[in-house]
Amino acid sequence: MDIRQNVVQIRKLSRVVIEQLAPHSDLPAFGLNAESVGWVDGFIERQRQRPGFSATDVNGLVQTLGSFLGEALVACTDGQWAWDAEQQAIGIAFPSGNFVYPFNKVRKQLTNGRAAGDSIAGLFDTVQAMVAAEML
Repeated sequence: MDIRQNVVQIRKLSRVVIEQLAPHSDLPAFGLNAESVGWVDGFIERQRQRPGFSATDVNGLVQTLGSFLGEALVACTDGQWAWDAEQQAIGIAFPSGNFVYPFNKVRKQLTNGRAAGDSIAGLFDTVQAMVAAEML
């Protein structure tokens, strides 16, 4: 499946996250890095605590924040956006053939929260550790 147009849109959405959230963070270099992913992880948790928050109506947030998470993974590892025919989903593919799915992880954190074990920062850190250990 040709996902080039999807990747163009993903990169645009990732830039929107950086432009919109950087001014609200206290980070000197908000961008495609571990510190910013950690801040966005906290942002998700703060969104979940808002009165009236519903995890059933978060598709736009999933697409936008998932794009940012995926682009951060691509920037910090040797992974690339790819179509996983088996899962019928776009994810980050690694030379080993393994995939991670940033959109799914964002949705899970929005639905379940960090306390239930779903954290985009946790995924990001795990992927980086696995890449460093040459396990991905």
